[in-house]
Amino acid sequence: MRALVPSGGRSLVGDWSGGLANGTVLPHRTKAMNRTEFIIAATIILFGAYMLGWFTHWLLHRFTRVAGGDMGEIDRLAQSLHDAEELRDQAMIYMETREAELVNQLSQTEAELRAAMEGLRAARHEGEEMRTYIERIHAAG
Repeated sequence: MRALVPSGGRSLVGDWSGGLANGTVLPHRTKAMNRTEFIIAATIILFGAYMLGWFTHWLLHRFTRVAGGDMGEIDRLAQSLHDAEELRDQAMIYMETREAELVNQLSQTEAELRAAMEGLRAARHEGEEMRTYIERIHAAG
């Protein structure tokens, strides 16, 4: 791995063997992070994550917020929708009532038609009987 060496002659980037690319060996840090340093680092990271989340929430809320005039328009649209649904329900009730009336009227008309057809059939039968009776009287007489 090639390292960039600043003007001071010390490299900022080392290889994985613990030394620098130009052969200079840096002392290894053997001291681990103590408890206070860990708590401070974790606090900073968590606070940064919290601030990033809060900022994202604020930004989304700012862009998706509904203006007051738009709220009035939404209320008017909701009221119009409610009125239209009530009107539709009334129209459906009227249509169902009207359909029931027409079905009743149709069944009555069909019953009258059947009765008229039966009467016509009976009248034709009676007319045939009268014709045969008259023909028999003329033939006999």
